[in-house]
Amino acid sequence: MLKRQLARFNHIMQGIERVYENYAKSVGLTYMSLTVLEIISYNETPPTQKEICEQSHYNKQIVNSIIKGFTDKGYLEFREVESDRRNKQVLLTDSGKAYADEILNPLWEIEQKAVTVLSDKEREKLLDMLERCFDAYRTATEQK
Repeated sequence: MLKRQLARFNHIMQGIERVYENYAKSVGLTYMSLTVLEIISYNETPPTQKEICEQSHYNKQIVNSIIKGFTDKGYLEFREVESDRRNKQVLLTDSGKAYADEILNPLWEIEQKAVTVLSDKEREKLLDMLERCFDAYRTATEQK
């Protein structure tokens, strides 16, 4: 039974990832680039590259490459972190904000439609369970 449940869980998670991959492709991005754009756009304070790596779970080289691509298009700029001048925050330029809105607003609408099939209480329960599962995965891989 557990094996069947894990297969179902993996199928669902991979299906959700495919939806994002297909959306990213439809707007001319990779799934990883879309993820990085979301992180930069949705953070309350501009993230550093290190924070983007932590939030995306991508390595430094991948994040650096994606950021360079967006920077070359004029969508991103950098600002030194006052408390640590070695780190730089990644910010959207005005054209970057317009680009991010064009890409992310339709995705936000899709996500809203998808999650509102659940009640507020069901969404909280789902998030709590997924977080517990993620923590358990991380712990199990660290112990291996």
